[in-house]
Amino acid sequence: TNRGRSPTRIVTLVDEIAIARDESHLPPAPVFKSEPEPPRVPIILLPGESKGLKTFSREDVSSVCETPEELRRLEVWETRIYLYGEVTYVDLRAPVDKEPYTTGWCCWYIHGQQKSGLVIAGPTEYNRHT
Repeated sequence: TNRGRSPTRIVTLVDEIAIARDESHLPPAPVFKSEPEPPRVPIILLPGESKGLKTFSREDVSSVCETPEELRRLEVWETRIYLYGEVTYVDLRAPVDKEPYTTGWCCWYIHGQQKSGLVIAGPTEYNRHT
């Protein structure tokens, strides 16, 4: 979720999913297979508002794992799923020629037997902002 402290407009979004043994096995900096794109519907956030940017649930796990063995390794925590991305946005109160801001994020999807969830994780380069 992205939460604004000043009125902002989201300019571009990009995200990726990776499977790795742990965060030390992720590339040192985020690697994206696609270019950042503008949101399908314009997103403006006022102070205190938030917007969900990425959803991921138990039903999505099998689509990420390419083989039954990869799914088994994930279920016994030999590997982990990481979701990461970047959001580029502009402050609506700033001059028009002001450079946009970027916020990077990375989460570990904890695949439990009965419950699952996302927690902030990843190297510093994944969780940064300008």
